[in-house]
Amino acid sequence: MSFPKHVTLMIVLIGALMTMAGSALAQEEKAASSASKSTVAGTSTDAATTASKPQESDALAAETSADKNSEAAPATESTTDASAATAEASDAKVTMEPTPEAGDTTHPSESSEKTEPSAPNAATAPVGSSPAPVQDAKPPGGVKDVQDVDILAPPPAVDNFTAKAIPYTDRIVNVHTTQTVRHGALTLVVDHRAHDTFLSGEEAFFDYLGLDAGNLKIGFGLRLGLKKYMDLGFYRLSNGTDLFDVYQFDTKMRFLNQDDAYVNASLQIGGTWFVQNDAEDAAGFLAQVNVDRRLFGTLFVGTGFAFHSNSSNDKKYYTDDDPSGAVLGYVEWRPIRRFSINLEMAANVVGYGSKYPVFAFAPRFLTHRHSFSLVVANSQYMSGDGLVSNTWRGFDELVFGFQIVREFNLVN
Repeated sequence: MSFPKHVTLMIVLIGALMTMAGSALAQEEKAASSASKSTVAGTSTDAATTASKPQESDALAAETSADKNSEAAPATESTTDASAATAEASDAKVTMEPTPEAGDTTHPSESSEKTEPSAPNAATAPVGSSPAPVQDAKPPGGVKDVQDVDILAPPPAVDNFTAKAIPYTDRIVNVHTTQTVRHGALTLVVDHRAHDTFLSGEEAFFDYLGLDAGNLKIGFGLRLGLKKYMDLGFYRLSNGTDLFDVYQFDTKMRFLNQDDAYVNASLQIGGTWFVQNDAEDAAGFLAQVNVDRRLFGTLFVGTGFAFHSNSSNDKKYYTDDDPSGAVLGYVEWRPIRRFSINLEMAANVVGYGSKYPVFAFAPRFLTHRHSFSLVVANSQYMSGDGLVSNTWRGFDELVFGFQIVREFNLVN
């Protein structure tokens, strides 16, 4: 079939117009793709910008070849998409790096390692550039930060005698030690001592180990801590087979401390007032010096000398010498902070004295500002005038008793 010449000319013109229009659309799409690639490259790092320059040259070559061959356009678009994906992955890597929270704390050495600039990579560093100098993380002048200094605290001492809330025991049983009452505290002491021995067989069972057999001795005392090294005391001992009550007033001062010196040392001085119905009152002077020391955190040993100008016991008569002096020895073993075993002895060496030294043994239980002791002794006398004069009781005439110590805080 044949067409007229003017129809053929019109078809040729229409085809030429369609070809020109398609070429114009392809040019617009390439220009938009190139602008998008430039925007992504502008937001990347310097290394990404340097790496994108060859890609831009490839893109220009692809645009030139696209005029000759329209099939090069898809390849250029895929290259552009790959470059954009690489830039997005780089941005995501920067975003995903963890940032320290406000409450986190790090050692200064770890912080300096993180903040120091790393050396530039040879693959990404610009040609001819030199590495940036590494800044010193420490302050100038060699001054170290406070956190750089490791403070080594000494290990806590294991001492069962200085535990918190345990009362200060200023005596083993009846014999005073160098320990004074806690500063600002008031200590109450209650003593109870039987007269009949608990070794009397059936009689001991019926009189409850001698505690309800009569002729008991009851002691009541108060001590006030004036200073860390000084206290003031009062003690009253009731009458028994004798007829007089004893009132003792004294003060004790510790002038050596084993933390500063090798041993503890104290001096105790005071006076005694003897009160008896239908008789004149009497008085006497007492003095005691002690030296002791804590060992291994569990053992407390000491010795001393006590003197009284008007000693007494239930076998002493008016015709006997008044003054007495005795050597003291004591030990306390505290294997744990809440329990101890106490042992004391006072042996007369000067003046009046009975046959046997005064002996006392007591297991002690300690709780919060309180202690309770079960006492086995060979004397009822618990004040200074009776401790220095020995006793007529042997070890087959031991008596039973107890002691309660309670500590109260008067000053915080």
